[in-house]
Amino acid sequence: MKHYQYRRILARFLLTIILAPLAVILFVGFVGPDISQAWDNAVEYLFVGFEAVASWAILVVTTLASAAFLRPVFHFLRSSGDEHIHDRREAARAVRTINAMPRFITLLSVGGFLLGVLAETILNPEEAMRGPGLWFVLAEGFSAGLFTATLITLNLDSVLFPVKRRVIMAAPEIEQRYRSFYATLFSAIMAMLFFLMIQVMEIASNFLLIGGQGLPVMGEQIMDIPRMMDLGSSMEGIKGLMDVLFIRGAIFFAMAFEIISMIKAQIRNPIKTIQDSLHEVNRSDATRLSTIDVVNNNEFNAVYREINILIARKQVELDSSREQLDTIIRSAADPIITFDEDAKISLFNPAAQRLMGWEESDMIGELITSYLTPPDIVPGREECGCEPFFDFLEDESSQLKRMSLRTIDGTVVPVEANFSSTSRADQDFYTLILRDIRSQLEYEQSLTEARNAAETANRMKSEFLANMSHELRTPLNAILGYTQLMADDQNLTDGQKDKINTISNSGEHLLALINDILDISKIEAGKFELSETAFHLKDFIRDLQDMFSIKCQQKGLSLYVEYIGELPEYVMADLGKLRQIM
Repeated sequence: MKHYQYRRILARFLLTIILAPLAVILFVGFVGPDISQAWDNAVEYLFVGFEAVASWAILVVTTLASAAFLRPVFHFLRSSGDEHIHDRREAARAVRTINAMPRFITLLSVGGFLLGVLAETILNPEEAMRGPGLWFVLAEGFSAGLFTATLITLNLDSVLFPVKRRVIMAAPEIEQRYRSFYATLFSAIMAMLFFLMIQVMEIASNFLLIGGQGLPVMGEQIMDIPRMMDLGSSMEGIKGLMDVLFIRGAIFFAMAFEIISMIKAQIRNPIKTIQDSLHEVNRSDATRLSTIDVVNNNEFNAVYREINILIARKQVELDSSREQLDTIIRSAADPIITFDEDAKISLFNPAAQRLMGWEESDMIGELITSYLTPPDIVPGREECGCEPFFDFLEDESSQLKRMSLRTIDGTVVPVEANFSSTSRADQDFYTLILRDIRSQLEYEQSLTEARNAAETANRMKSEFLANMSHELRTPLNAILGYTQLMADDQNLTDGQKDKINTISNSGEHLLALINDILDISKIEAGKFELSETAFHLKDFIRDLQDMFSIKCQQKGLSLYVEYIGELPEYVMADLGKLRQIM
């Protein structure tokens, strides 16, 4: 422990040991018929005569005795620096001293006040009380000693709290003596009530002593003027006693409030400790959970132990999750970079090191905008401010962002970034998972070139088909023209005319096919149009029969058409498309 902390604790100890008895002595000595006399009596009690010498001597002795008794505690406290290797025996002596402190302080305080009463009796035998009065004075000294011990003990519990914590850190296996909080509370209340009862009895005796003078007795004349004047003087004395009573009450309630504050602290501190520990467990950004140091061995220990078990379990889960996350980050194939709201890098995984070439220690704390920028900015050559950088990342138009990354050799690598943000310890952190897309861009370039080549080939095919269709249609038109001329020849027989009609119908069908080829761009675009006309159905079927009958005869087959049921004479349809289907 640092020297100024040690001196501060020692100063608080001395003030507690000295001021608490002085306050009680002044309170007990502040008696008299009025404020002036009471103040003179209190000052005389401490600064005039042999009684004052005896009081100060007893106070010095009790202070030195207390310091000597607590010497192992202060020796341990002074030597318990962070670099000091604690001796378990020193810690054990300090614990034994702290365990015995309440009993020692009580015996020392009660003994000191009783010794003061005896010293006053010996030094002033003519004013000393005898009989019941002596016993009352002894009871007053005993109550004052208990009240003072309560003040000192509760204050020293707070003063020596750092020592208890140091002992636990030095030797956690040393168990402190069990001190029930309820017993402490009960003893403090009883000490205050006992002390208050004795003081009330003393004040009541003063009222009876002064107020009883000059009062009329039974059988006497009430309107006795001299006696009434004595009664008036008695009332003046009671008024003075009331003033003294008011000041003594204020002093007593101030000391009682100090005791209540210390008791309240013994309730508030454990609850605050539990609240802080649970708050730390419930924090989403907790990194290391600390268990509760069981400083006072009382009823709160069972609660502390359960909370410590909970904290230990949560710490194991937290460590496991952190280790798993660290393993995932370290073994990830993609570069992962985390940075804060000031664009300073806080995490740089091995994959990022392999891609960029820098070590993690070199990149922590660096501005990410110096190495990673939007695709229209060259990192290292052009400035990219934090605000435009974050605006680009937080743009919700696309989840994946294409960016430019600068490596250690100055090469600018195109990357694809997946952006996410989290909040931790009242601060926002951002994470980028990067992917080198140089191969992807080359593949996309090859696909673009292949698509362009396919589109060019398709266009050339269409042009070729159009040209071929045009070339085929020219001689076909000549064939159709001659068949029409031959069909008009009157010298032909009916069989010859039928054959010429078959040639003409087949030619017209072939011409329709060629026209469809010329309109192939519509077919490729998915625009299939129908040209509906009304035609004779049986004639259509007869033309098809004539078209295929010659090929059937060449193969020794016969082609017959049989109608099942009645057919409509005329139908509405696309004659060319229907002929293709048939």
